[in-house]
Amino acid sequence: MKKSNVIYLCFLTGLIGCDLVNSRDAALPIISAATEWQPYTSDDGTLSASFPQAPKLQRVKMPSPIGELKMPVASFEGRDMAFTLSKVTYPVDPSRYSVGLGLKGAIAGAEVMSKGTIESQKDIFMYGMPGKEVVIKVSFGKASRMRIFIDAMGPTLYEAQVVGNLSDLDGQAAEKFFNSVNIQTSVPSPLMVEFQK
Repeated sequence: MKKSNVIYLCFLTGLIGCDLVNSRDAALPIISAATEWQPYTSDDGTLSASFPQAPKLQRVKMPSPIGELKMPVASFEGRDMAFTLSKVTYPVDPSRYSVGLGLKGAIAGAEVMSKGTIESQKDIFMYGMPGKEVVIKVSFGKASRMRIFIDAMGPTLYEAQVVGNLSDLDGQAAEKFFNSVNIQTSVPSPLMVEFQK
């Protein structure tokens, strides 16, 4: 499959990649929330989501200032949108890691590496973890909407991302993907803490 407009969004603290779709590739399917989506669960069971079709699975290795990072990445590329789900555990002592700085670094890295500009960002809290939802405008009239979370106990960065036209990032297909994401972390829920007493 020929891709002439591929952009990789890499976070300085996460270095997670996602292909930007090539809207001129007629061989790729058009994404619809009405199609029957395929469930995906990571090998370790900690990360899951539904994709428009079975995702492509990659094991990405990336050098970084803190050592080699190993990232399982699940992605699906359609004609008008691309979806990515990934995670990376940093080879650092969790007691020396700042979640707040990690989230800031991930956003700054995504903006720099995509050569885009931040359209919006907001704090979110899901799955027992702090996170950010960010929209970055990139080239060719495309944009990326991502949700980034960091589990301090890893420390592990989790990322769900949709790339497409800016107007599609709040559409039904993007919402279906983001609403299907589930992350099982090492952060105990208040109910679990109460149960363990």
